[in-house]
Amino acid sequence: MWLTSNYCLVLPLLNLDMRYPITKLPKEFTDIKEYKPPIPTKIDKPDKPNDYVGSEPYLRKKPHFKDDLGCWFAAAVFIGGYISLMAKSSEVFFSLLLLSILVGLIFHYRNVINYKKDIKKHAELVKEYERKKILKEQEYINELKFYEEVSLKEYEKKCQEREENVAFISSTEFVNSEIKRLSKLYLSKVKEPQLFAESIYKGVSEEYFKDYLLQYFGDFILTRYCLHLNKYCLYPDFTFWDKTNKICVDIEIDEPYVASNGKPIHYKDSDLKRDKVFLSYGWFIIRFSEKQIVSNPIGCCKSISNFLNEIYYQIGKPFNFEKMKSLNNEIEVKTDVIPTLEQAHALAFNRYRNTYLSKSMLQKVNDEMPFQEMIPQYIANQESMSVVQIEKSKNIFDDDLPF
Repeated sequence: MWLTSNYCLVLPLLNLDMRYPITKLPKEFTDIKEYKPPIPTKIDKPDKPNDYVGSEPYLRKKPHFKDDLGCWFAAAVFIGGYISLMAKSSEVFFSLLLLSILVGLIFHYRNVINYKKDIKKHAELVKEYERKKILKEQEYINELKFYEEVSLKEYEKKCQEREENVAFISSTEFVNSEIKRLSKLYLSKVKEPQLFAESIYKGVSEEYFKDYLLQYFGDFILTRYCLHLNKYCLYPDFTFWDKTNKICVDIEIDEPYVASNGKPIHYKDSDLKRDKVFLSYGWFIIRFSEKQIVSNPIGCCKSISNFLNEIYYQIGKPFNFEKMKSLNNEIEVKTDVIPTLEQAHALAFNRYRNTYLSKSMLQKVNDEMPFQEMIPQYIANQESMSVVQIEKSKNIFDDDLPF
């Protein structure tokens, strides 16, 4: 048995930047407060009709004899002159020259025949083009009239409606109503606590604080309920459960060490994995140091009241429980430091709990045997997780765990 008598109080230097009470809210719930409504997309202006029919049919220019013959004649002079020079004979030159004239005449005749065909085809195309142009002009007049009398007016009306809609959804009233709606939707999917049959040992300060909780929060306070995850169960010191609004709060009392053996039990980051599970199932958490509970239980209840009001305010339903009204003039409990593991060892060595526990509590403190919860090990490396997601409409709590 670890001795608790004949102690000399030498307190270590504590970490002043970490302090009780600790309050934690699910990130998905707090993110709702930053809700920004989606702005409707801009309305596209209808295109104005055009009267474009297409380009007018093209007719190539009339072929000329000199153009057709010239090309062949020039080629014959160049080629014939070169061959005559190489063969040293003028007969070849004159032969090629006559041949080029003949080919040029044939080529010109062929172009003239094709051109006559082109004239006939062009006349047909022009006639069709004129017909389409007349139809297009009439169609354009009708389309322009519809555009000016219907399309533009509908566009202006939709633009006006959009501006009014943007002004409405951007208003504080609408944003607040959406925040309340989404918050209620989130809470509707929270994992509710379940009654457990086995007896779980409570610390000496928990029995003391229970009377104050029941005094100010009445039947909302539960002591034998757990967060049941199939083969795993997590046991809050106290559970605040509002069945109507689906609000579950894990209320914890953190002793720095176990009095019977001096083992540190609550210190900086010691409960992160456990808290992560509660938060992932939509629970809220508030933690006090044992010293705060013992020295100022009413101030702790005031802190719980303020924490609840923050939650209820977001859903638009202030928590006006009759028994809480007497807390209105009370002051919240003073903050207390959160020890590190090394500091918790030092506090145990100096029997720090004996400095604030009452005599009746000290008579029971050595009988403490805290219940060891089993927290799934495979959540240790999870940076973040959430079982409660408002985007889903189906029941998302059918599974054992989300990991």
